[in-house]
Amino acid sequence: MGTLPGGGLADLVIRRPDPTVIGSVGKLSVFATLTPRGARVRLPSYKVNFYLTGPSGGRQLHESVNTNPDDGTASTDLSGLQPGGYRIDAEVEGSDVASGERFTVPLVQRQKPHKVAVSFNGPDGKQKLHISVSTEEGIIIPSFVVMVIEGSEATSHDTSKPYPMNFTEDSRAVEVRAGNTKDLVWQGRLLGPQTT
Repeated sequence: MGTLPGGGLADLVIRRPDPTVIGSVGKLSVFATLTPRGARVRLPSYKVNFYLTGPSGGRQLHESVNTNPDDGTASTDLSGLQPGGYRIDAEVEGSDVASGERFTVPLVQRQKPHKVAVSFNGPDGKQKLHISVSTEEGIIIPSFVVMVIEGSEATSHDTSKPYPMNFTEDSRAVEVRAGNTKDLVWQGRLLGPQTT
């Protein structure tokens, strides 16, 4: 509980769900609700400053948001959070009304690849390889890094985007490796541009 600018007592309460982890980073929405103490009166809009303290320390202003005068709520979205412990604080600007809460973005265990699949489209010699790596349960692992081998050149590639081919010979052998077992290796020969 604290005193609002211009007088009046109020509470500020933070609500947040557990972080959602996608790949290796977390995201979540944070809601701060301002409620008056005593007589239930409609509050004007107040500026709420959201501060984020990360795993390595260092409190920083994340965003300033005005409360909705109908329900006293201000919200902000946090994304790109690396695994570790955090603290989110909300403070009504110009007052001692504040609230804070700690939360953790969990370290997600790396999913074990079981199978690699490749499809391709586009004109001959300029095909795009669409590569997916899945778990034993058939779940696609997002943003998995594979090795694409064209002749004697090997390139690391993130499966979140297509792999572009660009060659002029009649055909080219291509190998995609997500591991060393036969289910984690794809081999193919792609046609080059037709010459007349």
